Amino acid sequence: MSTERQYTCAQCGNNYKHRQSLHRHKTNCNGAQSSESVSKMSIPAQDCFDNKKSKLTCDNCDKEYKHIQSKNRHMKTCTGKNYETEINNLKKLVNELLIKVNNPVSEINNINSNNIINNNINNTINIVALGKENINELLSKAEKINILNKKANALPYMIEYMHFNNKFPQFKNIAITNSKSLWAHVYNVNEKKFQLVDKTELVEELIDYRVCDIEEYYTEYKDELEEPVQHKIEELLEHRGENTETYDKIKLLLFNNRHKIDIKCK
Repeated sequence: MSTERQYTCAQCGNNYKHRQSLHRHKTNCNGAQSSESVSKMSIPAQDCFDNKKSKLTCDNCDKEYKHIQSKNRHMKTCTGKNYETEINNLKKLVNELLIKVNNPVSEINNINSNNIINNNINNTINIVALGKENINELLSKAEKINILNKKANALPYMIEYMHFNNKFPQFKNIAITNSKSLWAHVYNVNEKKFQLVDKTELVEELIDYRVCDIEEYYTEYKDELEEPVQHKIEELLEHRGENTETYDKIKLLLFNNRHKIDIKCK
C-alpha cells in the first residue's frame, strides 16, 4: 500500500492517506484548516472528531458514542425503546406455549412441517451486503466481550469471526483471491454475485464498519472490562485501525481465508 497517496478535503484543505478517512472528515468539516494538516503525519482536526470527553447520544435509545460515524450508523437501524411491543411479544409467546402443552399431538405435526420448511430455507443463503450486516443483533454478550478481550487483535479477530464463520454464512461477502492483485471481491446483492473492487478501498471500508461495531460493544460493556483491555480498545478506537500494519494484517487475513468464500455463489 503506497504511503504517498493523499486525499484532500475541498473545503478546508486537510490531507488524508485514506479515502474513508476523508469521507468521515467531511461529515463534520466546517471549512477550518487544522494547523497540523501541513505535516505528513497529520491527525484529524479537533472539530472533525468528537472530543474524548464529549458523547453523542442516540435520540431513540439513549446509547452513547464517541464518534459521529458510529452514532450515524447505529441510527440507521435503531428502533428505540419499545417496551409495549416486547410485552406483547412475551404475551404471545406464553399463549403459544400454553397451546403446545394442551395440544401435544398437533404440536408434533407442526414440528415436522416446520422442519421441512426450515430445511428448504437453509438450502438458500441470502448473502448480506457489506455494511448492512445485523451482526450486533446476533452476537451474545459473551461473544462481544470476548472480541473486546482480544485487545489489540480485536479488529482482525472480529473480521475473521464474522466474515469467515460457518455460523454466519450470510456474512461471507468479501474475499481477496490474489495477494499481488490490486483487486478484491465483494458481494453485490442486486446482481447476486461477487464483483471486483479496489482492494485498498474495500479493506479501508471493512475496517471502518467493524471498528464502529467494536466501539458499540465497548460503550455497552466498558465497565466489565479490565483496565489493560480498556486501554488497548481505546487506542484502537482512537486510531480507528488506520495504519499500515493493521491494513496489511487485514489484507492477509482476507487472502488466507479465501477458500471459505464461494466466489461463484448466486
